[in-house]
Amino acid sequence: MVGEFSFKLKKFIESIYCMFLFKFYISPIKNQIFLSDYVI
Repeated sequence: MVGEFSFKLKKFIESIYCMFLFKFYISPIKNQIFLSDYVI
């Protein structure tokens, strides 16, 4: 039961992470600003 829950939670986090990456890759201008903030 606990294993199944952690598996679902992991999948949920992975999907959010993928959406987050997708958002930044789909808008290169945002991505450049985001990266430049980290460089500075």
